Amino acid sequence: MTTKTQPYYPHFGLAVVGAACIMMTEEQLIERDAKRNLGAELLQSVQEMKSGQKGATQQVQVSQVVEARQKVGFSQRQFAELMVLASLGS
Repeated sequence: MTTKTQPYYPHFGLAVVGAACIMMTEEQLIERDAKRNLGAELLQSVQEMKSGQKGATQQVQVSQVVEARQKVGFSQRQFAELMVLASLGS
């Protein structure tokens, strides 16, 4: 297996606690959003993009099958069809 670093963007409405994501309640979302300054957050995001800063990343294990599919440039469907054809020929 190959380890690739890929960007990680937590979904809105999820609280990251350690390695787990916990769904926030409606009340928690309202409380969180009341404290936010979206203008400042957007400005900071643009400044980070312009400076080349990257967001958080996480390690993703890529199986040999996925790696092979990506090397040949096939979609998941194309690769699955190829595997079905290969199994019929055996």
